[in-house]
Amino acid sequence: MKFRFPLVIIDEDFRSENTSGLGIRALAAAIEKEGMEILGVTSYGDLSQFAQQQSRASG
Repeated sequence: MKFRFPLVIIDEDFRSENTSGLGIRALAAAIEKEGMEILGVTSYGDLSQFAQQQSRASG
């Protein structure tokens, strides 16, 4: 059985140009290179909005 799901990274610096943002995006890129889908958001609110959009799109 094979599952397909995104790996969610919630980090307030995900879109920042500071060291933390660069590091978390580098980690995300390395994981993507291994074949995983990454969803990077800056807060739980962003994730909630994404989930609602996906729910509307599929139903």
